[in-house]
Amino acid sequence: MVKRILIYGMTNLKGGVESYIMNIYRNLDYNEIIFDYICDFPEMAYYEEVIKNGSKIYFIPSKRKNLFLHLWNIFKILKNHREYEVVYFNILNASAAISMLPVRLLGRKVISHSHNSSDINMKIHNKFKWLLNKLSNEKLACSYEAGKYMYLNGYNYTVINNAINLDKFSFSEKIRDEYRKKFEVQEKKVLLHVARMDKVKNPLFLIEILKELVMKDKDYVLFYIGKGNLEKKIKEKVDKSKLQQHVFFLGEVDNVNDYMQMADVFILPSLFEGMPIVLIEAQACKLPIIISDNITKDVNLTEKVVYLSLKEDVSIWTNEINKLILNTKRNSINISRITEEYNIKKLVLTIQKILCGENR
Repeated sequence: MVKRILIYGMTNLKGGVESYIMNIYRNLDYNEIIFDYICDFPEMAYYEEVIKNGSKIYFIPSKRKNLFLHLWNIFKILKNHREYEVVYFNILNASAAISMLPVRLLGRKVISHSHNSSDINMKIHNKFKWLLNKLSNEKLACSYEAGKYMYLNGYNYTVINNAINLDKFSFSEKIRDEYRKKFEVQEKKVLLHVARMDKVKNPLFLIEILKELVMKDKDYVLFYIGKGNLEKKIKEKVDKSKLQQHVFFLGEVDNVNDYMQMADVFILPSLFEGMPIVLIEAQACKLPIIISDNITKDVNLTEKVVYLSLKEDVSIWTNEINKLILNTKRNSINISRITEEYNIKKLVLTIQKILCGENR
């Protein structure tokens, strides 16, 4: 009999958490296990794909709009569907504990998975941290920092690597040339940024970096993949800085891997992160990356990762970007650690055992 697991954590955007869930989902043995989804957004990313594969989606009100209805809907879904013995919460902060209450009230198992290492509002996070730890039957984290941030009692959690499909992100000179010709950037220096347009990702600083680069070298261009609540503000800054000819806004795309092939440097100056799956993908594609030192050192899997402080002047960032482009030969980058530790085919077996309650 197929085991159905209820997943919490999908939103309307194709972000890092959603990518992690879908990477697992696409590699499940559907004869043994299937994911169904509970979503407190009006729409869900990857809706068509999961419905096509036989998954169910339950849309419920968000906590912010109506807390009572949010909890009541979770209670009703579980009450009417006894097949859901496990609810797998993929979370960014401890306030998710509220949504776990009806799950534990009905005697179902809660597996929590931390995908973050800090939060804009730590006051709220810390307020619910004790409750989340009390309600979680099993605790997972995408990195050691993400575990320490979310859970009490030291190391009472299991780190699960954000594994990827290595075949999809294998470096290809052919695709690189094809995409650079497509966008007419054969002779350009191409930066790539993949993230939701949110304060946490520090997008306005990203535009400052580009502005400084372009002042010195007109050949720099930025490919910006993502959507979010700061989209208008980011585009206004690009216009004000007269960078319209240097930025390609692509929105959300399903072939991020192709843009990683064409890029010269991946840049992510986030205020904080858990274990960004997009950085694993970029390195698997032998793309050098430059990131803020707020991001976990666990993400350093090749010799082409540069950490910089957000307190540093923009010129320090631009100098390091120039150095990376000048001193990088893609094919020479060693990705053996990624091959060994971040293979989705290995990870999915581990996750299936955890979700199905099998001994590991």
